[in-house]
Amino acid sequence: MAAAEHAITIKNDMSMELPILPPNQGVEAFKDIIFGSTAGMAGKVIEYPFDTVKVRLQSQPDHLPLRYKGPIDCFRQSFQADGFRGLYRGLSAPMAGAAIENSCLFWSYRMIQDVLKSTCYSSTDPLPFSALLVSGAASGSITSLALTPIELIKCKMQVPLEGSNTRAASPLSLVASIFRQDGILGFWRGQLGTLIRETGGGAAWFGGYEGVSALFRAYPTPASKGNSEHQSASLPLYQQMIAGAAAGISYNFLFYPADTIKSRMQTEDITHGSINGQRQTFWGAGKALWKQQGLKALYRGCGITCARSAPSSAFIFTELETLASKAIAAKATAYCPYSKFRVGACILTLSGEYIVGANVENASYPVGICAERVAFGTAVVAGHHDFKAVAVATDSNLPASPCGMCRQFMSEFTTPSFPIYMYGSEGTYTMKTMRDLLPESFGPEDFSKDRVQSS
Repeated sequence: MAAAEHAITIKNDMSMELPILPPNQGVEAFKDIIFGSTAGMAGKVIEYPFDTVKVRLQSQPDHLPLRYKGPIDCFRQSFQADGFRGLYRGLSAPMAGAAIENSCLFWSYRMIQDVLKSTCYSSTDPLPFSALLVSGAASGSITSLALTPIELIKCKMQVPLEGSNTRAASPLSLVASIFRQDGILGFWRGQLGTLIRETGGGAAWFGGYEGVSALFRAYPTPASKGNSEHQSASLPLYQQMIAGAAAGISYNFLFYPADTIKSRMQTEDITHGSINGQRQTFWGAGKALWKQQGLKALYRGCGITCARSAPSSAFIFTELETLASKAIAAKATAYCPYSKFRVGACILTLSGEYIVGANVENASYPVGICAERVAFGTAVVAGHHDFKAVAVATDSNLPASPCGMCRQFMSEFTTPSFPIYMYGSEGTYTMKTMRDLLPESFGPEDFSKDRVQSS
């Protein structure tokens, strides 16, 4: 079934319909951004006061006495000066950029993996650990280009202002000021620091999780040794959380000095950190920090940063592992006496609920129902219409993709960027989006298009 807007009339009075691109792709992209960034925005609100403290500790000028003795003292002084409102100063910039950050990071991570599979590695085998590190580093470098302008505005708003009657500048006034003073390139001041942090941090984040998970799988606990089906693809909850926490700590700790230098460069005009009126380069700012307090100055505020990142990263990765575990467990409930091909599926709703399904076959073969449609049907009947991800698990060695009917069924309730994780029996998995599996799909919006009137 397809929609058409124009028709070409041939001599035999037969009309040929020309397929066109759906006119509402912009609306679908907007929906992708809104749904994909909701969790990121919520996380920003929770952790933002800690980020404010980190930036204020990092941006203290080296040629003046230090204003804060540590994170607790910074919290105390900030709260006394402006209350909770001061700790949330500049929140609008990262909130607006949450969608950009999340979209760039995960889109580029998947894109780099696809490029590696089509050029250097097999398209059917899982990528080795080294390739995952490269993918994480590359996705971080791409994301850094979008992050630097956002963090520039954020950091300038977070640092305390001199004088009690000084009014904090708005984001728009800061944008205008930066453009007047430095032009368009001024928005990428500190780009090298963001590039180092995101490139190395991206590799450390994905690599840290994969590395710790591989270590746990190499040395399974006695309780998990007897469950070979779950062992390859899923870890116990506490191990999932440890691996996720290790990823967050690795991301923040290993390349924290680059972030400190970046924050210093981006706020020196407000904190009077420039020396003799001259702005410092990345390496100049690094040398000044080293002369001030050595390694301690470069890691100022690192403890509180790692403390806040560990639980959030643990939650992110645990969510994915739980999704996979429940999809694998759902295979045991499959009714497949004819094909002997078990399929389990699990959906994660936007509200955080997991809903499972399994394939149910019938002696009249076409009447059977796939696991994906069972799960989505159950979710819709229960009142859910917004979903974050779905996992599909089979007994095949390599991941198997949903059939055409399931792709069409899922597209009714998802956006083009909706992630679909496919797991094989050996613990290997791949991720595709709804757009990858069903490009230019037919959906509810097609009923509102202009149609060719029949005579």
